[in-house]
Amino acid sequence: MAPPDRRQIPIPGGEFLMGSDRHYSEERPARKVRVDPFRIDAYPVTNRRFMEFVAATGYVTFAERPPDPGLYPGARPQDLVRTSTG
Repeated sequence: MAPPDRRQIPIPGGEFLMGSDRHYSEERPARKVRVDPFRIDAYPVTNRRFMEFVAATGYVTFAERPPDPGLYPGARPQDLVRTSTG
């Protein structure tokens, strides 16, 4: 198998509006946040490459972890479920 292409693209930092005042309560309030500059891979990660990474590291995705209720004040308990069964 060929090694992955490691090229990355620089993304400048800046401000953006995060959240929403019109949708889900856990998205409130809409607020201005700042993101530091970062780099992002030039090409998407394939499912095969991601599976290899998971197998090699034992990584568990955010979607596979049970939500921490402390991070979602006011959320209904029935809404605090994993979004993937792995």
